[in-house]
Amino acid sequence: EGLLLVTGSGVTLECPGVNPIDGRWHCAPVPGAKLPLAMGGKSFAGTIAVTRVGLRVGAAAPALRAAVLFPGEASVTIFSRAGHAAAAWLPTGEVRVAAPAVAASFASAGEHLLLTAADGSVMQMMMADGTVSEAAIGGNYGHAWKGACRLQSGGLARLALSTSTSGVSEAKFILG
Repeated sequence: EGLLLVTGSGVTLECPGVNPIDGRWHCAPVPGAKLPLAMGGKSFAGTIAVTRVGLRVGAAAPALRAAVLFPGEASVTIFSRAGHAAAAWLPTGEVRVAAPAVAASFASAGEHLLLTAADGSVMQMMMADGTVSEAAIGGNYGHAWKGACRLQSGGLARLALSTSTSGVSEAKFILG
């Protein structure tokens, strides 16, 4: 289906295809309203996860869902948007989390939201009913945790960065 991005000003971009062409994605803004990230004219500094929800019906685009982590807050705000150009982003829920998340990602076609904390723990929120469960226990291990995703097998993969004493950063892909 392609890549889906949100800019710091709230514009949603769709980049069609399975791979970049000639090393570049060819992206275009999704027609309609911006995600409401009111930051007083400044670029948004928090974290956003965005996903398609449902299937494309004819020429109509699928609906979108976004999870927004505002800086310094221990909550996640969920926004939804219908698949037509005139649709606005509407707040559809908010949930407080035990520890502020540093990353968010959707899994299972938007049915689950994975929230990664600074200690590497991952909480999974079911979008249907808001229940939250632990998907992975924490333990910093000297890493800066950047996100998590579900594997096709149902397992969990986490992305972390570690920095050596010489200042070189190394990405680590950790299963479980």
